[in-house]
Amino acid sequence: MQSEHHSNLCCALEVTSDLPSEETIEQWLAEPIKLLILPTSIFLTNSAGFPVLSKRHQQLLYGFFSRSVDLVVCGRPRHDGEMLRYSQYLQHVYSQRPQVHAPAANLCAVCALEFAASGHSPPNMSAPATKIPQIPDRSSLQLSDSERFEQPYWDYLQV
Repeated sequence: MQSEHHSNLCCALEVTSDLPSEETIEQWLAEPIKLLILPTSIFLTNSAGFPVLSKRHQQLLYGFFSRSVDLVVCGRPRHDGEMLRYSQYLQHVYSQRPQVHAPAANLCAVCALEFAASGHSPPNMSAPATKIPQIPDRSSLQLSDSERFEQPYWDYLQV
């Protein structure tokens, strides 16, 4: 059966504080999810006062990092340093991920509509979103015959 959908249409998943069973998470990982929405309410506070995620939430992120998802933090900041603390923490979680050869995730911090309602502008929103570095360009490396054959496929996956 052929379904009619636009190729640029993707799924987003809002992560809640109570995660479902591992089987349900495995089903999520099989879906074409391109955006994870992380409300500030799911973040815990560590002993130093910084935002952190539970181990299960970290494991969920590790699963999606290998699928080149974008992360959006939304909601009113609940920690000092505004949204920057959340972005820094998510960059740390990304750096701690299990090493897998896959496209990198993109990371951006977005404040929720409460800022617009309160008349305040979100902090640091004039700066571009923080992007986690991509895999190095393979064209600058010495390639074997099989790697030269694979390169257009890798280039396609990076897009």
